[in-house]
Amino acid sequence: MLILIKPGKEVILSAKFFDTDSTAKLGVIVSFKLSNKKGIESFTNTLTFKNSEDILDFKIKTKSAETIDDKTTLTAFIDDGSGKDLEIGKINLLPNKLLKAKIFFIDVFYNTSTPTTPFNGATMINDLNLKAFNQSSVELISGGANKTFFIKPTDQELVDGTYDGHPISNVLTNMGPGKPYELSDLDKALKIIMSKFYENMVNEILISTETELKKLDVNDGKATRKFLEPSSSIKKELDDLDTAKPFNSGGSVMKRYDLIVDRLYSYLHGEFKINYLFAFICHNIETKINTKLTATASITSRDEAMAFLDGKEIIIPNNAIGKIMTLAHEIGHSFGVRHFCLVLK
Repeated sequence: MLILIKPGKEVILSAKFFDTDSTAKLGVIVSFKLSNKKGIESFTNTLTFKNSEDILDFKIKTKSAETIDDKTTLTAFIDDGSGKDLEIGKINLLPNKLLKAKIFFIDVFYNTSTPTTPFNGATMINDLNLKAFNQSSVELISGGANKTFFIKPTDQELVDGTYDGHPISNVLTNMGPGKPYELSDLDKALKIIMSKFYENMVNEILISTETELKKLDVNDGKATRKFLEPSSSIKKELDDLDTAKPFNSGGSVMKRYDLIVDRLYSYLHGEFKINYLFAFICHNIETKINTKLTATASITSRDEAMAFLDGKEIIIPNNAIGKIMTLAHEIGHSFGVRHFCLVLK
């Protein structure tokens, strides 16, 4: 048996003792020993079972400031009658160092510039931690106030520095005034929203960098001047340099500024490995309802949230908001957990 107890928690387990003679009065003392006490504050040392099949409470409390770093075995013993310990059962306590992942909520609005009330991320985090991840080594933490993000019908996915030619409007249908847009392809929508989000992030980083460079003074030994003139920009300086001396990148000519944008985008999207998630809450987008006819009934279903395996991004259409177990399932994919299928023959 394997159990995981989060740091600073006390759990009560049920211990049941069996004896072949169910009518006998036992008075059996069961003692418990740990293979390693690291991370354990206290546990029940002994229990006395008076009858066969008695069920008694057994308590374990973990330390809040110290984790269980290795699998720890808790073994139950009785005296075999000769003063020696006889093992009668055991459970294993798993390492309980928590994966603390920050989750950032991005309020996404399609084809509008007017946002509605921000999504309440604090409620979702609390529900996920208490109702979905309460028996796992995961704890979600808020990344702060929600960000607002607007998507245009012409927005496309950026692939290797080039737009793929398939705008998000291809997978969204206008259902009429006041109604959410209907989404037919959750995968494509996530890829486009994710792509535009990282593009915006790259632009913000470069704008901030440019602002700081314009504050710097340099002296060439003759005069002091600005490192980057107020009327100029990083792009202009690099484009002028390209005109004077084209840049060769891996055998192909690529503008220096475009190369910086491409490399920074790739780094943020694919290589920047820290524990955080971006949850795109699509306020005016919901997924298409699919209908399947059987011999006896008409069955309707729709896609809900979606995440990529080992990815940091989750798309949550309007119809999935509040569906805690669905979202926990998708977050599991972000942490690298695959679908498990057991086939019995």
